[in-house]
Amino acid sequence: MCAGVFWSITYVAGAAAATAVLVSLVYVGIQRRRRKVDDLHYLIRQKDE
Repeated sequence: MCAGVFWSITYVAGAAAATAVLVSLVYVGIQRRRRKVDDLHYLIRQKDE
Protein backbone atom coordinates (compact mmCIF):
# COMPACT_ATOMS: atom_id res chain seq x y z
CA MET A 1 0.00 0.00 0.00
CA CYS A 2 2.73 2.42 0.98
CA ALA A 3 4.69 1.72 -2.21
CA GLY A 4 1.57 2.27 -4.30
CA VAL A 5 0.98 5.65 -2.69
CA PHE A 6 4.62 6.57 -3.24
CA TRP A 7 4.46 5.64 -6.93
CA SER A 8 1.22 7.53 -7.46
CA ILE A 9 2.71 10.63 -5.80
CA THR A 10 5.85 10.49 -7.95
CA TYR A 11 3.73 9.85 -11.06
CA VAL A 12 1.47 12.83 -10.32
CA ALA A 13 4.49 15.02 -9.54
CA GLY A 14 6.19 13.95 -12.77
CA ALA A 15 3.05 14.59 -14.79
CA ALA A 16 2.66 18.01 -13.18
CA ALA A 17 6.30 18.87 -13.92
CA ALA A 18 5.97 17.72 -17.54
CA THR A 19 2.80 19.77 -17.94
CA ALA A 20 4.49 22.84 -16.46
CA VAL A 21 7.44 22.46 -18.84
CA LEU A 22 5.13 22.07 -21.84
CA VAL A 23 3.06 25.09 -20.84
CA SER A 24 6.17 27.23 -20.33
CA LEU A 25 7.60 26.14 -23.71
CA VAL A 26 4.34 27.00 -25.47
CA TYR A 27 4.19 30.35 -23.65
CA VAL A 28 7.77 31.22 -24.63
CA GLY A 29 7.07 30.18 -28.23
CA ILE A 30 4.02 32.43 -28.39
CA GLN A 31 5.96 35.34 -26.90
CA ARG A 32 8.79 34.91 -29.42
CA ARG A 33 6.36 34.63 -32.34
CA ARG A 34 4.54 37.75 -31.18
CA ARG A 35 7.85 39.61 -30.91
CA LYS A 36 8.79 38.57 -34.47
CA VAL A 37 5.42 39.77 -35.75
CA ASP A 38 5.91 43.10 -33.96
CA ASP A 39 9.36 43.46 -35.56
CA LEU A 40 7.88 42.78 -39.00
CA HIS A 41 5.17 45.40 -38.46
CA TYR A 42 7.84 47.85 -37.28
CA LEU A 43 9.96 47.23 -40.39
CA ILE A 44 6.94 47.62 -42.67
CA ARG A 45 6.02 50.87 -40.92
CA GLN A 46 9.60 52.16 -41.35
CA LYS A 47 9.51 51.33 -45.08
CA ASP A 48 6.20 53.17 -45.51
CA GLU A 49 7.72 56.31 -44.01
